[in-house]
Amino acid sequence: MLSMSNLGSVGQAASYYAEDNYYSQDENQAQSEWQGRGAELLGLSGQVVTEDFTAILSGELGEQQLGRYAGKNDKGEVERDHRPGYDITLSAPKSVSILAEVGERGDVRAAHEAAVSQVLSYIEKNLVGARVTANHVTEFEQTDNVVAARFAHTTSRDLDPQTHTHVVIANATQTQDGQWRSLSNELLYKNQHLLGSIYDSELAANLRDQGYRLETTPEGRWEIAGISKEQILEFSKRTQAIDQRLESLGLTRATATGEERETAALHTRSSKQEVDHSALREEWKDRAQTVGIDFKSIEEERVKGTQ
Repeated sequence: MLSMSNLGSVGQAASYYAEDNYYSQDENQAQSEWQGRGAELLGLSGQVVTEDFTAILSGELGEQQLGRYAGKNDKGEVERDHRPGYDITLSAPKSVSILAEVGERGDVRAAHEAAVSQVLSYIEKNLVGARVTANHVTEFEQTDNVVAARFAHTTSRDLDPQTHTHVVIANATQTQDGQWRSLSNELLYKNQHLLGSIYDSELAANLRDQGYRLETTPEGRWEIAGISKEQILEFSKRTQAIDQRLESLGLTRATATGEERETAALHTRSSKQEVDHSALREEWKDRAQTVGIDFKSIEEERVKGTQ
């Protein structure tokens, strides 16, 4: 599943991703990485450091400062109006999350991350550019570079296993003349459904290549074989809360609009909290055993699928 949204203020965004999103600050930075040709042009690589992340989201790129002049503050400092960027979140099906985070299958997590990389590669090669004005004519220029900060997470707000990755794309791209400009986002939003399909198909292909058997659900989605609907529901408190909210409004996921589903998600969203991930994973394992998830059997079937 893929969701996309505009980032809010720089301060909120920097705190959300780089400090307290289900991790302590140090732990969260260890789960992060700079990505994209734009990041390479700026000399950004490895873990995402909060100071660099904040500067990029603020539109500070080398000696350039992006954004419209918005006056001066009480200290006489120039202020600029600049949108920080965009959050593209890619979340795996629940059976994938159970195997990756509860069963601690590194190959499953790697299959997810490889699918995320394919989505980012497609975005960079096909969907990014800037509006450039020359001789009083403004045209779209494809730039093929993004500055992206990637954050890998394992947990939902309700503390269920949820394999997901935030790809935070800064509102900046370098044009042919070497100047940094704000990113034109029309193609990103226009192709949101396509990007979700790329992630889904790449993840499914990666898992099949590893020997996992996939089953189609009645809703037309897929899950890894060997994990039942009832077992999935045990680790799906967030999904159940959203469904209950929709039901109270006389709606279902099938009948609700995208906006109605998003509103239901916001109304049922728990506040963030820092947790002990080692203790949480042991709790997940106890719950998995209680509902009869047989990781050994799934692994044996996977091995057969590779032969």
